[in-house]
Amino acid sequence: MELPSLDLLSRISFALAILTSVYFIRRTNSDPNPAPNGIERGNRKDNGSIAKSDFLMTAGNELTMRRHLNFLTAVGIYHAFVAGLPDHQRTALCPAYTDTPSPSPSPTRAANTSPSVNPALFTWTPYTATTIAVLIAAALLRVAAYTNLGTSFTFRITKPPAGLKTTGVHRYVRHPSYTAFLIVAACVVMLLFREQGLVGCWFGSGIARVVERAALGWGFVVTPGLFWARVMQEEEFLAGVFGEQWGVYCARTKRFIPGVF
Repeated sequence: MELPSLDLLSRISFALAILTSVYFIRRTNSDPNPAPNGIERGNRKDNGSIAKSDFLMTAGNELTMRRHLNFLTAVGIYHAFVAGLPDHQRTALCPAYTDTPSPSPSPTRAANTSPSVNPALFTWTPYTATTIAVLIAAALLRVAAYTNLGTSFTFRITKPPAGLKTTGVHRYVRHPSYTAFLIVAACVVMLLFREQGLVGCWFGSGIARVVERAALGWGFVVTPGLFWARVMQEEEFLAGVFGEQWGVYCARTKRFIPGVF
């Protein structure tokens, strides 16, 4: 019996790693305790727990977030399918792939020329392996925050039914789930939205460069800005609910990075 080639094993394992990343992208963008149907958002009382008006989780924004997540899912699955095909078949899903020279050490700039697509973004390299590993590790941290808070973890700003949680991963930072989410968002951009990655399959280098820069701006500027505003709103609410207990907790913990920030 002939054993599978190393190329086949590499392609399959990389495609599975991308699909695993897609799973974790969806998991980290899904509310583990969604609001019951019929619960009106905004200032309200939900089963006796106080809830604060939340600029981020309006009905319109939630719909946009679901569409955004479905788009990211589609992009990730498409990337996995391209990566799983042999080189000579990839033009079926990535027309610009024929313009590509041999893989170079750099995942963002191929050697000799500036092609539309770089194969190094569709196979195992130190760059892709590190990006996938960091994405999954950060996603696991966010899932750990979900687990640690249990039913108290929601995407809405509400009074935690189990009280203020200061143990587990929340012993070290106040918002481990936000730290994890921002890392995941950065990795999504670095893995799936590079100029010479999937974007380059369908667009020329000029448009692909614009898409990459827009994605970088979203992942590294817009998303952190939105979450910073959300953290300020959330902490103001928790200070009002827990008073001195919240102050003591804040005095011994940082927001995002233990001992740093």
